[in-house]
Amino acid sequence: MSEKSALIRKLQNDKNNRAAYIRAKINVNVPSQIRALRLKSPMTQEELADAAGMRQPRISAMERPGDTQFNLDTLIRLAAAFKVGLIVKFASHGEMLRWENNFSQDDFDVVTLEADDEFQSGEQHQPPKHPKAKQHRVRTLPTRAPLGRDGAEDVG
Repeated sequence: MSEKSALIRKLQNDKNNRAAYIRAKINVNVPSQIRALRLKSPMTQEELADAAGMRQPRISAMERPGDTQFNLDTLIRLAAAFKVGLIVKFASHGEMLRWENNFSQDDFDVVTLEADDEFQSGEQHQPPKHPKAKQHRVRTLPTRAPLGRDGAEDVG
């Protein structure tokens, strides 16, 4: 059995293995994003710490993969300090793997609030639909004229 097959089997059969796998991915991907955002900003670790209401050693630890267990409040504080949004979403394991494989600290860049023309204008650009997303068709029934007091159609 290949290493990949063994991993898939472990993930399919045990929720603790799934949780550990997801935690490991988050503990690598989130620190990489924090470091990339800080390095592209004019902020030092100390300045980011001040902006997020934290101490510099905590920022340093959060930039090292595996050193911190993140909670949503911490991520929200960091997003606010960077002046960017934060998306937390559930995804398939394949999407998680694809995102991780395509991530590059050098290429990772997020538009800050001041430069976010889409947000500032209020226009919403629709993202492309996922190719496997199910399209739900809403079936409507023909409408009838409202009924009058006597139960007969009110024809106006």
